[in-house]
Amino acid sequence: MNPSFIAEQDAVLNWPSYGESVQKLDFLKKFSQTLNSEEIHHLKNLLGHRARNGGTKKRQWVGQTWEDYKKSKLGQASPLESQPQCELRPGGEKAWWTTFPKSEVVALDVEKVNLRSVKGVARVKPGKIGIVDCNYGTIFESDVYHRPGTFLDGKKDSAVSGITRYSLEKAPEWMTVKSKVKKVIDKKLVITVAGQGDLSCMDIERDDCGELFDVQCYYRRPNPDVSDETQPMSLRDIYFYHFKEDCQFQKPHNAVTDAICTMRIFLEGYIPLKEKSGLVGVRHNMGEVDFSDAIKLKNMDKLQKRYCKPSNEFRVGCQCEYCEKMY
Repeated sequence: MNPSFIAEQDAVLNWPSYGESVQKLDFLKKFSQTLNSEEIHHLKNLLGHRARNGGTKKRQWVGQTWEDYKKSKLGQASPLESQPQCELRPGGEKAWWTTFPKSEVVALDVEKVNLRSVKGVARVKPGKIGIVDCNYGTIFESDVYHRPGTFLDGKKDSAVSGITRYSLEKAPEWMTVKSKVKKVIDKKLVITVAGQGDLSCMDIERDDCGELFDVQCYYRRPNPDVSDETQPMSLRDIYFYHFKEDCQFQKPHNAVTDAICTMRIFLEGYIPLKEKSGLVGVRHNMGEVDFSDAIKLKNMDKLQKRYCKPSNEFRVGCQCEYCEKMY
C-alpha cells in the first residue's frame, strides 16, 4: 500500500486533532461531497451498524449484553425449521441468520399515505401495517386512523394501496398502533424491503427491534444511468427473479401480502443463494451472484397495457410480446 496513503489515513483517523465539533462537521461535509452513490449507500450501512452497536444509549441491558441475550435464547427455541441447524459452513463461518430462533424472525411491510398539509419526508405516514412470522402467518395487522381529506386519495394513490378517503376513519389512533408494533418487533430480526423508510414513517427507531435486515441491501443491480454504480431492486422484481410470479399483479395489494412475499424471499431466495455462495457469515456480500439480468417489471408494465388486458392473469401459451418476455 502507498506509504503516503497510510500517513493520510492515520491523520484522518486521529479524529480528536480536528478540534471543535464545527470543524469536524465541516470536514465531514467536504468528505461526503466526494463520495458517489454506491459509497454513500455503504456508508449509511456502516453508520447504522455503528449506531446499533455502541453509538446509542437507547438499548440498555442490565447485567446482560444484547449478544449474550440472543445466545441465551438459542437454547429456548429451535432455529429456522426450513434451514439447516446452526453449524459451521465453508471457511469456518456460521450462518448469521441462525443466531435468531424461528420465533424471533418476522417480516414487516407498511402501506403509506401522503399528508396534504405537510412537505418533505414528514408527509409520509403509515396507513396499513402487516407483520408475519416464518410460517407466513399473520401476527399483526392494523389500519391507522387518518381523518378523511387529510391525505392524498386520488385514483392512482388508492389503486396501489387500496386506501380510500374514508377507509381509515374508523381505524385506531396511531399511538395505540405504534405501541403494539413496537411490542411485536421487540428483540426480533425484522426482514424488510426498504425497511428504513417503513420505520421512519412510523417514527420507530432501529433500536426498537432486535435487528433490521433489508433485503434490498443484497439485491442490487447495475444502475443504467450511472456507470459502475448499482441500484436496489423492488419487492416485485426480487420476488419475480426467484419465483417467476408478479406478487403485485393484483391491485390493490396489502401490507400483509407484501410481508409474506418479503419473508418468502428471505427464506426461499436469499438464504439458498447465500448457502450456495458460501458467504453465510455476512449479510450483504453478493459474492459472484449477478442480478444484472433481473427483469424490471415497471418497464414491462407498458407492454402489459399494450398487449394484455390489465384484468387478465397471464395465460400459458400467450404469444404476446409481454407474456413472452415475462414467461
